[in-house]
Amino acid sequence: MLMNIALDGMPLASQLTGVGHYTSELTRVLSLVAPSDSFTLISPHGLLKRRWWSVGLPLHLARNPFDLFHGTNYEIPLWSRRPSVVTIHDLSLLLRPEAHEPHLVRRARWRLPLMAKRASRIITPSNSVRNEVCEQLGVSEAKVAVTPEAPRTAFRRREDEQVVELRKQLGIEHDFILFVGTIEPRKNLRLLLDIDSLE
Repeated sequence: MLMNIALDGMPLASQLTGVGHYTSELTRVLSLVAPSDSFTLISPHGLLKRRWWSVGLPLHLARNPFDLFHGTNYEIPLWSRRPSVVTIHDLSLLLRPEAHEPHLVRRARWRLPLMAKRASRIITPSNSVRNEVCEQLGVSEAKVAVTPEAPRTAFRRREDEQVVELRKQLGIEHDFILFVGTIEPRKNLRLLLDIDSLE
């Protein structure tokens, strides 16, 4: 049976972070592995942006023949008759609230349990996150599928000669740490630097 699947495109509407790259790569690879199916990225515009999850998106899904909605960034519509999958990348908003802005923590405290309850299925990137979701949000293990988030194709091993040449170009003579991600308190980069200084 051919599927018509809608995906949350909001993570692609601004400068890409981890979830944006996840959404982009997921859509790209799904279209390759299931070329007969239809994949549509959806994001709000104009006045719908303020009430997207509660009004705009449910109305859009009701008016279009989608078989499934995939919330790639913790969110699914507050009401919809369509089956839905939600990706929960981690629970740091609940487990490490001090590393986030207070308004985001408040929102997560009431919305994450609701999203987990309403979703038809939940995807987590690891078993540890799966366990946290089941324990913290009261979700059955049968409802959660672990699907590791693979690196983008740009991240691949280079030949030793290429590495040597690039290090010369960048003036890197000694060991170094490469961090690829957004600079946020929850990433705990200070600890990474402290550990490196001890070695």
